[in-house]
Amino acid sequence: MPLDKEAIEFEVAQSSLLRRRLEQGELLSSNPLDKKYRSTFTLLGSSMTSLQKSYLEIPDGRVFLRRKTSSSGRHHHSAIYFYENEGHASTSSNTWLAKKKHFRDTEEWKVKKTRILNKLRALSKINLALVLSRMPTIEKLPDKVLRDIFQYLSPKQINQVGLVCKRWRVISQNPLLWKFVSFRPNYGGIQVNPQCIDFFIQLIGTRFSELRIVELATDLITPNVLYELANKAPKLQYLTLDFSTAMQLHDFTDLQSFPSRTYEKVEDEEEEVYETVNIFKLKQFLPNMRVVNLWGVPFITDEHVDAISSNCAHLECLCVNYCPKVTGACLKLVLQRCRKLKTLFLAHTKLDNNIVKMVDWEKTRIEELDIKGTELNSEALISILTRLPHLRWLDASWLENMTDQVLEAWQNSNAMGSLQFLNMDTCDSINEQALVDMIKRHGHQFHGLCLGGQHKLLEYFWMNMIPQLRNIRVMVMGIAEDCCPKVVAKIHVDQFIDCIAQNCPRLTRLEVRWDDETLRFSDKSSKFIDVLRMKCLMLHSIVLSDGQYYELVRSNFERADRMSVVRTTEMCRTGLLHCSRYFNQLLFN
Repeated sequence: MPLDKEAIEFEVAQSSLLRRRLEQGELLSSNPLDKKYRSTFTLLGSSMTSLQKSYLEIPDGRVFLRRKTSSSGRHHHSAIYFYENEGHASTSSNTWLAKKKHFRDTEEWKVKKTRILNKLRALSKINLALVLSRMPTIEKLPDKVLRDIFQYLSPKQINQVGLVCKRWRVISQNPLLWKFVSFRPNYGGIQVNPQCIDFFIQLIGTRFSELRIVELATDLITPNVLYELANKAPKLQYLTLDFSTAMQLHDFTDLQSFPSRTYEKVEDEEEEVYETVNIFKLKQFLPNMRVVNLWGVPFITDEHVDAISSNCAHLECLCVNYCPKVTGACLKLVLQRCRKLKTLFLAHTKLDNNIVKMVDWEKTRIEELDIKGTELNSEALISILTRLPHLRWLDASWLENMTDQVLEAWQNSNAMGSLQFLNMDTCDSINEQALVDMIKRHGHQFHGLCLGGQHKLLEYFWMNMIPQLRNIRVMVMGIAEDCCPKVVAKIHVDQFIDCIAQNCPRLTRLEVRWDDETLRFSDKSSKFIDVLRMKCLMLHSIVLSDGQYYELVRSNFERADRMSVVRTTEMCRTGLLHCSRYFNQLLFN
């Protein structure tokens, strides 16, 4: 049969798999004649030297053998030209597939297949066990690493982790994990059963020996607990005693021997005030006190403040805000004893003008001063402000005697060079021109400025002053709707917003107190709000008067997934107290 153009060329090596498959598939027949040809074929492939091409006749096709030789004369492989007709190809293929299918139906194949699958499963398990044994699991981590991981957990979570296994229980009882603990369940702390107080006292010397900060509920404020903390926790720095759930005074009669609690009845003209802390005994045990917060304690007097300062040479922050019995008679001695005192909060106290003038303010290191709501006259204010060269934070709001003369004398004394935060909210005695001169001179150094509650400061003032406040972070403007006198002029708020966006990129808090009747805005105000939102990326608080403009700004920020930025003046007020260096230490609850 002649070879046509549809012949297929195979490059076959001498011991290739293709040659075996051709023989297995009976493409080279196994009858005696074909065996002869096959032997001849093999003979030709191994013995012919000069013949380049020959062919062998088989019943249904032809096989051509071409021997290729290299330049060295050695034989590498042969080329087989195989031509088959349709009948032979289909018959051979069907025969091979039938045999293959028949073999898969036999019991031998099923047994062999089952054996192979079982071996693969076993091998996979062995490999998985080998991989897992070599993987670094949490059980192989050293105790020190586990302890460092547990430090990111809360005290409640550390207790739960200790229930996993014995090893984790030992690690969870390490004193280094119990530095900041609250035992006030009403504020998310650990609940201590009153019947287990003795066991709790034993833990103070073992598990809680590294305490820095601890809060005690009413049931835990006993002499034994306090004495153990004093003796077994030498690194304790902050102690909170919660008497808020005390029902009767006699609940703490057993604390008379401990300096942190004796109830002494103080006679008052209006009502009976009970002294819950014996300052005169307490001072003996607190020589390293750095922050004293007596905010709103009604019985605190100058004698108590003097007693604290007599044994607290390291005092840095003293807060007696809303202590109406403090007159300032102790300030001179306090400032002489506590040379490290930097923060002094005297808001809404009964400061005496003559006593304040006698204090050597120029010899102090006061950096933060709060005299809000006091009745100091102009002379006393000048005496204080002009002699504080290191002052950086001042709250002088609600002062009737804060006048232009005080502001001018303060600027002329060159004591305002370090000032960064100034609160002059509702100081109606200051004129607009005095504030303009101050901002033009020191506006570049201000980080916080509160000038709210002043009806004289309107659109013209703020549009000219905002470009001077390049570094401002906290700003308060406007007057509330319930304040008198009422603002009659209209305020174009879009101009304000655009001016703030262009000149105050570091702004974090903004409060605008004007109501909707005073503010003038339109449907295009959203574009200016978009500019503010994109320019002031650190802005996280905008306090506005409740109304249509508030709803407009709130919806704009909510569309940008900034849900908690916009607030109302009824629910939030912006101040400068959070800018104090000791703000976190003054917080409680």
